[in-house]
Amino acid sequence: MNEIYTKELEDLKEKMLKAEAFAKKLPIFADIILREKLTEDNNNMKFGYKYKDLHLAWGINRNIYASGSNIQPTNYKGKEFRGKLFCIYINTLSIYDSHEKFGLNEVKDSTDVFHYDQSNSTFYVTDEQIEGLLETLVTWKKKAITELELFNKAAKIKELSEQLEKLKGETKM
Repeated sequence: MNEIYTKELEDLKEKMLKAEAFAKKLPIFADIILREKLTEDNNNMKFGYKYKDLHLAWGINRNIYASGSNIQPTNYKGKEFRGKLFCIYINTLSIYDSHEKFGLNEVKDSTDVFHYDQSNSTFYVTDEQIEGLLETLVTWKKKAITELELFNKAAKIKELSEQLEKLKGETKM
């Protein structure tokens, strides 16, 4: 076989073995890792835009972050850090069409996270923390949808009550 082909096959085999090891480390993303032959040392990885029924318009992203660099967790004030983190931005408007957060800021209290940037609704987590965060966010979304329905009903009741009072005032004239 051609020397170039032999080298290419060896490189591909090594990459596939690394991808299999990475898929074992992150089984929730195994299908993407194996299909794309992603290895742990890849940078700027995207693992899709959805987890179960949670749509994440900005994606499930994994990057190398470092304190003091251009790529660091936003508003992070902790000790010096350099490593790979998942970054999950939650845009409630794209998830359920409301700016109300319905307990999003408390998600960090229910699961282990490396850093939560509350002002930007962005979670930063390690490989070991990602599955727990995503599961907690799925649970949060279900609860938030229920709270949104109650919130919208209360707003509608208030609106209709105001209209009723206005109409009552107009009929008294």
